[in-house]
Amino acid sequence: MKISNYILILKLVSSDGSIYSLTKRNLSHAQIAMLIQELIDKEFLIMEEDKLQVTDAGYEYLNDNLKRLNIKDKEAWILPQENYYTKPISFTDVILPKKI
Repeated sequence: MKISNYILILKLVSSDGSIYSLTKRNLSHAQIAMLIQELIDKEFLIMEEDKLQVTDAGYEYLNDNLKRLNIKDKEAWILPQENYYTKPISFTDVILPKKI
């Protein structure tokens, strides 16, 4: 899930987007700040004139991962929402309703 968060942060920074989609993924502001710091440490983002900007290495990382995930240009904002995925249950499991 970390890679898709990296991709989303790079897309948001490159287009001056909002972090709403990250908070919707149940990430706290502290977790978002840590992810941004990791991207700065990897030199995918830089802080220039009190503004985050994507570096050439960041754009290359973004494009490579969008290709790897087979995400086309129009679909780049609609990344897989891994926080909604659950482990499939077995065919032998029985689920009973809470109320009868």
